[in-house]
Amino acid sequence: MLYNFVLYILFKGIKKRINARIISKKIILKRFSACFSSFR
Repeated sequence: MLYNFVLYILFKGIKKRINARIISKKIILKRFSACFSSFR
């Protein structure tokens, strides 16, 4: 039971980290495209 709980917390943490990374990548991509379009 305790093992499953620890595994669940780890899984949630990993998922959050992956989501944060994806979101940050999207933000960077948006800024880059905006800068590129304004530069052009």
